[in-house]
Amino acid sequence: MMIDPASEEFSAFVFKIQANMNPKHRDRIAFVRIVSGQFKRDMDVINGRSGEKVRLANSQRLFARERETVALLMASVGKAYRASSPASAKRWHKH
Repeated sequence: MMIDPASEEFSAFVFKIQANMNPKHRDRIAFVRIVSGQFKRDMDVINGRSGEKVRLANSQRLFARERETVALLMASVGKAYRASSPASAKRWHKH
């Protein structure tokens, strides 16, 4: 499937899932690459593989030990961001 990066429709994929980044919490982090459109915090998306609806509520930009909450992101070459609880997601699109 080819996705046009200039498309306004949101599309992204998980390229890495990491667990236990914080030893004080049982956490699971999915690193996401936005392919097209805009990411808006708390948006609902569809898991392209399972068809399941997923809410992307906790989004952060990571740099070393620093974390910054982000509310709006657009597709950009070479950028990757974190989203919460998409354990089995491989590709998302806007619902």
